[in-house]
Amino acid sequence: MLHLSTVSSKAAHEAYREPSPEPYPFVVKSVIVHRLHKRRAAPQPRTAPRISRWLHPLSVLCALQLTLAASYLLPGDVKPSHYDVRLLYDVDPATNYSFYGVVDITRISLTGGNEPLSVNDVKLNETYNLLTLELDRELQQSENYILTIPFFGNLKPGLDGVYISNYVNKDTNNKEYLIATQFEATSARKGFPCFDEPLYKATFRITIGHHTSYTAVSNMPLEKASDDKLNSVPMSTYLVAFVVSKFSYVESPAHLSKTKFKIWARSDAIDQTSYAATVGPKVLTHFEEWFNVSFPLPKQDMIAIPDFSAGAMENWGLITYRETALLYDKEQSSFLNKERL
Repeated sequence: MLHLSTVSSKAAHEAYREPSPEPYPFVVKSVIVHRLHKRRAAPQPRTAPRISRWLHPLSVLCALQLTLAASYLLPGDVKPSHYDVRLLYDVDPATNYSFYGVVDITRISLTGGNEPLSVNDVKLNETYNLLTLELDRELQQSENYILTIPFFGNLKPGLDGVYISNYVNKDTNNKEYLIATQFEATSARKGFPCFDEPLYKATFRITIGHHTSYTAVSNMPLEKASDDKLNSVPMSTYLVAFVVSKFSYVESPAHLSKTKFKIWARSDAIDQTSYAATVGPKVLTHFEEWFNVSFPLPKQDMIAIPDFSAGAMENWGLITYRETALLYDKEQSSFLNKERL
């Protein structure tokens, strides 16, 4: 059986580094553009600063690096305003962890329309991870456009993008699987087609299909109804996060914070989440009072992932942690472990 979990996400932050030349983990099936669309030229290197022959060699090297960096930036003539991402995951080794998805990317301006456009050509630059669409007509400046891209692929082990991981439940001795994300800095493109630069902030609505034995969590709470059009504030793509797992959670006492806190972990390690469930909301409340600014999200999930590259990742609404940075066992953990939390 399949279960749909629909969430919206929000945050705002800045970070960027050169994209990896690794191939996409998914294949674009087709491209549909509604209304008119502007022909997207391949990104061109921006003009380098004028370099005097008397400059120090280090200055010349820095200028050349800036020119090279500009060659893989998006052109900037089209900016997204909203993503409607629909994903279907099969956490089954027999299917090679297949997944399917559709993303609707919207550009909102002054007027609307529903006229579809033809896509003459689709080009993928695997060196810079750039997908270029050549359309049959040019975009008009004050129009609405929706770019719809179906895609499919297979999850792979790893520690970035959307990856498959596993662990052994010590209570049952069974191997359990989970899906986790790490999109910073430019790995959101490994999860779904997107404008994967921190400059392009947009709202997100994410729907995840999965087996009923699993639970999906993301940046925003689960929506009660599928037709609820709750949107988030704009955020960069690298702050989108979700986890599909069989984890359990502990909810923090309501009196500690106005924000709803949940601490997620393996079911055989859930008894090690009590300390984080108490300290997390206290820390948030302290800084709300210190800065006189209320936390803008309705909930804050904190989740301990068995395989995670960083110590933690500051996705709004869903902070992902290495287990050693979130779990604490008062019988076995050292004082340094407690201090790290």
